[in-house]
Amino acid sequence: MKKALIASILLISVVVIVLVIRLRGGGMAHIDGIAIVEVTTSTGIIKLQTELDTPDLFGNKIDTDDLIALVSKRNRKMKGKPEVSYRHERTRREYKVMLAAWLLGKVKEPKGFPHLLELAEDPFFVMRGCAVCALQSFGDRRALPTLIRILREKKPCNGFLVPAIGALGDNSAVTPLIETIPISGAKEAEEILKAIEEITGLSLVEVRKEWGLVYYREKHAAFLTFMRSWWQKNEAKSRNGRAAGGGTL
Repeated sequence: MKKALIASILLISVVVIVLVIRLRGGGMAHIDGIAIVEVTTSTGIIKLQTELDTPDLFGNKIDTDDLIALVSKRNRKMKGKPEVSYRHERTRREYKVMLAAWLLGKVKEPKGFPHLLELAEDPFFVMRGCAVCALQSFGDRRALPTLIRILREKKPCNGFLVPAIGALGDNSAVTPLIETIPISGAKEAEEILKAIEEITGLSLVEVRKEWGLVYYREKHAAFLTFMRSWWQKNEAKSRNGRAAGGGTL
C-alpha cells in the first residue's frame, strides 16, 4: 500500500510538471495533441489552446463556475485509495482539480482567485505546487502574502514557490527569501538569489563571486548576516518598492 501511495504521488508530480510547463509557456507536446476549448468566464468567452486532456475531462466548452466547484475546498476531499493508474477514480479526480486550477489561472477568472489561494495551502504538496503556479499565471500580487507565509512555514511546493514569488514579489518578499536560504543545497539557494534579483533589479553577481559556495554549512550564519546587511544598504535602490497586496501584473 505504501509503495502504491509513493507511486501515485510520483505520477501526480509528473502531471504537475506538465501543467507548470504550460503555465510558463513551455512547448512540451502531449500525447493527445493540441485542442482549442472555449472557456466561459465572468467577463466573457476565451478561446484557449491546450495540449492537455482538457476536452477529455471537461469537454470543448467549459464554464469557470464548474472549475471553481472542483477547486473549492468543500468539494476537494478525495475519496478512495490512491493508485498508480491515471484512470483510477481518485487519481483522475486529483488530475482534474489540478487542471481546473491551471485553467482558472490561465484565463485569470476573478472569482477563482480566492479558491486558488485556498488550494495553495492544501495539505497535499502537489496540489500546493499546482495552485502556486496558477497564481503566478494569474499575476495578482494579492497572492503574495499567502505565498510568503507558505515560504516561511517551509511547506514544499514541488520547487515552484520561489520562482512564483520572484515573478509576483515586491520588496516585502526579499527578507523572507533571505531568511529561507538553505544551509545546503546549491540549486535551492540559487533560485532564491535569482528571485531576489528579479524582484529588485539588483545584480548579485559580485555576491556570488565573493561567497561562492562557502556560505553553506559553517558559513551559513555569516552569509545570512551579510545578506541582511546587503539588503539594508540596497533596499532604496530596488526597482520594486511596492507594498504587498496591490495590483495585477
